[in-house]
Parts: sequence; structure tokens; C-alpha cells
Amino acid sequence: MDQEMQRLAWHAANLMNVHLKKKVTVKKLLGKEKDVTKAEKEKKFAELTQKLSK
Repeated sequence: MDQEMQRLAWHAANLMNVHLKKKVTVKKLLGKEKDVTKAEKEKKFAELTQKLSK
């Protein structure tokens, strides 16, 4: 079942990427990868710099 979902997501991503500027991945379609907002990136970066400065 998982392999079939992977294959369907691959086909869907190929069809979508023909028409979209921002590319869609199989992982994004399956919910395994999420889009990270700019605020979340800044928060993670601040946390990393804080850990490195110790």
C-alpha cells in the first residue's frame, strides 16, 4: 500500500511541477516533509546560535 501511494504521489508531483513555479516533492505530497515558515527558520537559527555560543 505504501509503495502504491509513493508511486501515485510521484506521478502527481510530475504533473503538478509542469504547471507550478514552486516545485512539489513526493515527500510534501505524502505529508512527510513540511514547509517551514520564515519565522520558524529564524527561531531555529536563534536556538542553534545560542547553543553554539555556550
